[in-house]
Amino acid sequence: MSSVNLIEKAKELKSLLETVIKDNPQLPANPQKYIAETVTHASALVEQLDHISNNWVKLTNLESQEKAMLGNVQFWDAIPPGFINGDAVVDLVLNHSTTLKTLYQGAIDIVKLFKFSEMELKTASEIGDKFTEYKDGWSSFKRALAPGGNGVSRAECALSIQKFLNLLSRSRVITGYRLHFLKYNKKGGEDWVEAKAEFMDRKLPPKHHIMFEFDGFNSSLASFFTGNWFNAYAYTVFSDQLKRLESDYEIYSMVHFHNRASAGRNTKGDFDLIVNIGRRLLLVECKSGRILRDGQRDDFADIRAKTETLKGAFRSTRINDYSFLLLFNPDATDQNAVRSHFDPLGIKAVTPADIRGVVIDLITNHS
Repeated sequence: MSSVNLIEKAKELKSLLETVIKDNPQLPANPQKYIAETVTHASALVEQLDHISNNWVKLTNLESQEKAMLGNVQFWDAIPPGFINGDAVVDLVLNHSTTLKTLYQGAIDIVKLFKFSEMELKTASEIGDKFTEYKDGWSSFKRALAPGGNGVSRAECALSIQKFLNLLSRSRVITGYRLHFLKYNKKGGEDWVEAKAEFMDRKLPPKHHIMFEFDGFNSSLASFFTGNWFNAYAYTVFSDQLKRLESDYEIYSMVHFHNRASAGRNTKGDFDLIVNIGRRLLLVECKSGRILRDGQRDDFADIRAKTETLKGAFRSTRINDYSFLLLFNPDATDQNAVRSHFDPLGIKAVTPADIRGVVIDLITNHS
């Protein structure tokens, strides 16, 4: 946060104009007269600003919001990736974040947050930008990481699985992989036979069982590839568009908080993303997979409940300029069902393709 003294700025302008006259004695009479008249106007402006400041509104210490958060973004970019907690999060909140300090002053304590690595952001960006191609491969990989997962899939997914595993290899997430198809032997038994994805796609029935194996995977990345990659993808799209527009912004991912101002209760919660665009907060919930409502789970109710918790937290802070976004995967969930349910609740349901338009609209409407 910086401040501006308008009276001093006006005096500085008057002094600079006087210097122009002094340093340019060769100017003809008319230009000199015109500049001198401008100096007179600047003197009158100083007196008028001084009168305003003494009688109505102090003009000697005005907060300047223009690019006020730029230094905070540079600090954030320099932090090592991973979870940020303890003394590090205290320093970030109090000294290097307009957004998080505002929440702290409203009795919302930031417990920890997570910064994605360059590898995670790059990988997420490629998955998201080409999700139609990676969809079956990612879904199969996600099932393989689940408890009891075994890498079994269908031949119709072979090319997508290979493409996804190639991406993981290039990103050094895995060190190698193999594809197999189920073959019945002469004794009536079953064997897994290694083969290329192209063979499986051309020669096998679409539902024929195949299996993939991979080496060198770091289990600490499991949560990223089962869902948090979508948060990282949203982070990359928001950041890219805000930079293109030269906006004053901050953006934080996977922020966990305690709300200490909710009628004596210490309410816990989290933000998948907090995006601060010129002091307008976007609270973003990210859902990479299907949003279901059946006999076993009700994602719609869970999202509503989480939003109500966040609304309660913000009512206590007196922070009023914020919006809720539900970022969902249109390849995994019916768009009409999601939008018709959440839009009337004040939760704007958007896809990754909508993010850039949302950012542009916010900046345009608050300029």
